[in-house]
Amino acid sequence: MHHPQLEVTVGAEGTTFKGLDDLAIQAAIDYVAARGGGGTVALHEGTYQLHNSVRLRSGVRLVGQGRGTVLRKCASVTVPLTEDTDWYGNRVTVEEASGFRIDADGDSAWAAR
Repeated sequence: MHHPQLEVTVGAEGTTFKGLDDLAIQAAIDYVAARGGGGTVALHEGTYQLHNSVRLRSGVRLVGQGRGTVLRKCASVTVPLTEDTDWYGNRVTVEEASGFRIDADGDSAWAAR
């Protein structure tokens, strides 16, 4: 039995996944991949801020709207860690934190550049 391929959308408004960043794009990719059979993640027009890489999955296509869809890599900072952490760690201690900004909730940090 042939299943139609799934298509989901990502963008600022009126989309399956709301957001203009790597987290929204990755959530959409993972959702399509988890449904089996492959499909398409369609990015609406907009500038998407990529704080991290986006990992495509087998059978998933990522498409934009031509020049109206822009993927912009955000600035990054490289600093030594003062404590080692592993995959399941929920805290990272850095030698010099002045290159980072912290969000209002205190649970996210990104390059201050």
